[in-house]
Amino acid sequence: PDHDGLSNLLEFALSSSPTSPSPEALPQASQVGDAFHFTLTYAPWHTGTTRHIESTSPTGTWEESATLIARTTLPDGRFRDTWQSPYPINPANPRQFARLRVSLNP
Repeated sequence: PDHDGLSNLLEFALSSSPTSPSPEALPQASQVGDAFHFTLTYAPWHTGTTRHIESTSPTGTWEESATLIARTTLPDGRFRDTWQSPYPINPANPRQFARLRVSLNP
């Protein structure tokens, strides 16, 4: 409803407001050396959803193979998690992608 590109489910899972644009809530991708990183911030007390980090393999398929390499607790209690792809960025694998998939818990 706030036109920031996030569905209400993603707004909830990332602890952002569905009535106020919050593009800063979007996960961030970065490269550190030859490693591909994917960082997201969320409130751990928002239960009812599960976050899945998926990245592309060298063959282009999506898989849940990223590794959590850092968790920072922010002053407001939210977590900032950084995930790393298992595949290094190199000439044979120059581009990588990651996505956040959120599912509702039964």
